Amino acid sequence: MKLEELVTFYLEEPLYSEHKFSSYNQLWDFFIFYGNFDGFCTECNDQTIFHAGNRISGVYYKEEDLPKGERKITFEVYCSRKNYHKIKFYMYQKGLRVQKIGQFPSLADISIAEHAKFRKELERIDKDLSSEFYKALGLAAHGVGVGAFVYLRRVIEKLVEKRFDNLKSSGEIELSDEEFYQKRVAEKIKALKKFLPDILTKNTKVYSVLSKGVHELDEQECKTYFPALKEIIILILEEDIEKREKQTRIEKAQEALDKINPEKPNKEKQG
Repeated sequence: MKLEELVTFYLEEPLYSEHKFSSYNQLWDFFIFYGNFDGFCTECNDQTIFHAGNRISGVYYKEEDLPKGERKITFEVYCSRKNYHKIKFYMYQKGLRVQKIGQFPSLADISIAEHAKFRKELERIDKDLSSEFYKALGLAAHGVGVGAFVYLRRVIEKLVEKRFDNLKSSGEIELSDEEFYQKRVAEKIKALKKFLPDILTKNTKVYSVLSKGVHELDEQECKTYFPALKEIIILILEEDIEKREKQTRIEKAQEALDKINPEKPNKEKQG
């Protein structure tokens, strides 16, 4: 099992996801995996490097020791900053099949903690926006595709609408409220294509999935698009935060300059 597949299985796949190996040799490699990978530590509250190294309950010293029947297994990965910061995974093995039946901290806990820095920004835009964003993260962590996607699409639409309000207030766009707000979310994005991240405005696949009605959405399709749309939301939030922080620095610099008295010209000595 490749490193990226292993990381996806552990850190992205929801509970009861299953992986079937083609041989006990592959299963052996899965259990004795040694390696490092990036992840978010909820104890450090920061991105870190996790180490995986044969940390399973019931150590097997050779491939022949692997049980051919049923078995519950605990697998742990350790934070490189402090090795007592762990993520534990609980697996159920039956023959060549391995299923994730538990995890602590949960995917939802990790995802919500990882994106906590955007909570205030979302609440500043709309008091309900933060709740909707974290509901989307929680549903996705539990394998709910359509529900998570619907919440995420609502967040994108509100962020786009906030961008429109800001642009209109600054006089950067000539478009009436009536013209803008009667559009569907994909049309709103097109109307602001010069003022939104390119990855959102230049990707026809994104337009296609955002334009669908709820009854048209497919569970697997929603799961597939969720990570990309989440990153697009983060891009928009980071742009807004950066712009506001820059404006705040400009205002502070101007205040400091205003406090400086202009230097009086020296009077020529007389006589």
